[in-house]
Amino acid sequence: MWEYETGGLVWSVAISSHGEYIAAGSWDHNVYLFSRDSGKPLWNYETRAGVKSVAISSDGQYIAVASYGGLDLFNRFSQEPLWSYSQYGAFNTVAVSSDGRYVAAGSSGDNSIVLFKQDGAVLWRNPIGGEPLSVAISSDGEYVVAGSEGSAYSVHVFNRDKGPLWTYRVGAAVESVAISSDNQYIIAGSDDQMIHMFRRDNQTPLWSHHFESIVWSVGLSSNGQSVAVGAAGSVYIFAVSLSWTLFLAEMLIAIGLSAVAIFLARKQLRVARYLWGCLNRRSFRAGLAGTLASAGFVSALSASIWRMIIAALGITVMLTVGLTLVFCPFIILLLSRRKPLHSAVSCGLGIVLAIGVTCAAISVLALVGAI
Repeated sequence: MWEYETGGLVWSVAISSHGEYIAAGSWDHNVYLFSRDSGKPLWNYETRAGVKSVAISSDGQYIAVASYGGLDLFNRFSQEPLWSYSQYGAFNTVAVSSDGRYVAAGSSGDNSIVLFKQDGAVLWRNPIGGEPLSVAISSDGEYVVAGSEGSAYSVHVFNRDKGPLWTYRVGAAVESVAISSDNQYIIAGSDDQMIHMFRRDNQTPLWSHHFESIVWSVGLSSNGQSVAVGAAGSVYIFAVSLSWTLFLAEMLIAIGLSAVAIFLARKQLRVARYLWGCLNRRSFRAGLAGTLASAGFVSALSASIWRMIIAALGITVMLTVGLTLVFCPFIILLLSRRKPLHSAVSCGLGIVLAIGVTCAAISVLALVGAI
């Protein structure tokens, strides 16, 4: 689309969530802010030294800049910093929460991680025993992850209010860390050619993987189910598998519900006839078709809504809800003594069944990666 040549090496770039704004930090002592549609900077600002790391809030409103001269926070409407911080000298890594309310940065001046509020106030400063090479912050700013080199060689996890939570030592410098948007998963890549994935509240890795070269960069999807790794000469993509135990348990529950429904229908022919009567009514078909049409209409407007639901609830929960909604109405009808055959019952059954089918279908699509 376009390119722009700076006066020095470009160490770091960052892009807002909707792709509208791009920040770049250069060794020519400048930070640049671009609009997606133009290769001419909206503005640039000359810092006190070479820029090592930049970060931008989700909406592109706030830009944090770490340089060997200190730390600066900008609003995208002005090239003058909202505030600057240089008490401990050089900063070489920075991250900003989605809404820009919190900024986490690693100071190589005193080997510490510092958490700032949007107004520049320091919430806390924690030494980590080695130079911080990487830092990441959760979307809401509640958790901070850092990677260090030197004698530390560790992954560090902090809470916004409680400070340090845990530390995990690795065999070499931790070049890159990331945390999922839902705060649940952490990934770290290091010079010992390893990546480690953690749950936020547990320092024992969920899994680890060895590469043939140094891991320079890692990335994690919003729900923690996809991992990207940049190593010397190659890019790797991992799909984090779900728990097959939970998946099989859901399948067994669904099969069990079906078996119960079939058994009861065989034993109670009248109930089976009633159930068929409900399914055969025009109101049932109207409820089913109307709900499915509504789901299709929502998808046409914004398919990302399903990604948001999957990210918020998880595939396992969605699949369980879907299968339950598909089978439970039949079980309730079969067990109910009073069975008024009217349009409201049939329509309600159609709506619930359609919602269950939609949830189950979206879950299966997400499971195979088609979503």
